[in-house]
Amino acid sequence: MSSVERLKFKGADISPQQTDFKDSTSPYQDADIVMGLMNAYKMDLETNLNYNIKVDGFPYNLKGKYRLLKVIKNRLGQDNISIGLYTKPEAGYFEELPKEMTSEDYTRYLNK
Repeated sequence: MSSVERLKFKGADISPQQTDFKDSTSPYQDADIVMGLMNAYKMDLETNLNYNIKVDGFPYNLKGKYRLLKVIKNRLGQDNISIGLYTKPEAGYFEELPKEMTSEDYTRYLNK
């Protein structure tokens, strides 16, 4: 980011605001990036993206600690991407899960 760009936003709150949607009749079309979160546990899914959410008889289940993050639209890069996240909402914490989970990975995440 150039110094001119930094000065342009200095002291301004550039985070998304409610007013950003005020005059928009089609927020999806107007947005550069659209993402969604899904709680697979509340959707009663046993697995999602090959992660065990609540498979009966399986000793390692992520349950309510798993979220699916999907980049639905991205004018600035790749879209239609799904990412598995380990979340710890009570601590305001999340991180991307490995693509392939081993039993050691499940143990490590469930003991965090």
